[in-house]
Amino acid sequence: MKNLNTCTTSHLLLIENLIDKAELSNKLSLSVSYINKLMKLKKIPVRKIGRCVRFKYSEVVQALERRSTA
Repeated sequence: MKNLNTCTTSHLLLIENLIDKAELSNKLSLSVSYINKLMKLKKIPVRKIGRCVRFKYSEVVQALERRSTA
């Protein structure tokens, strides 16, 4: 039986415009550990799909912009 809690390519094909931590880290020039900290403090929006953590880049940028102007 297939484990439904793991990320597969088919899952990702169904979900457009979502990126993983590594890609978010690269796009924002931030470390993965800092992304983890922002997630833990609920400073950026996160989508959990099973065990996978994904981000919508535009929402993260908006959240960080609001945070920097507050």
